[in-house]
Amino acid sequence: MAEQSGACTPGRGRRVSAAAALLGREIGMSSSRLTMLAETGLLLDIGFIGLPLDVVQRSRPLTDEEQAEFELHPMRGLGTGARSRPAV
Repeated sequence: MAEQSGACTPGRGRRVSAAAALLGREIGMSSSRLTMLAETGLLLDIGFIGLPLDVVQRSRPLTDEEQAEFELHPMRGLGTGARSRPAV
């Protein structure tokens, strides 16, 4: 998802997903938890959506204002994930 916006290195979510699943297997997680962990890895950078690309890609030093906005991306991702969670 975030990769579609150019928010990160191509394939980063897949690499994080694979690494997380590997670590989960190593510590003995159940298959259902491994699936959840791998899917969560794909959402790593979802908080980058909506940030200007020049801020996300850091093509130059960030201003203090841009840095503050960049540092909020984990909270933006948390909010996006909470809004998209299916009702149980």
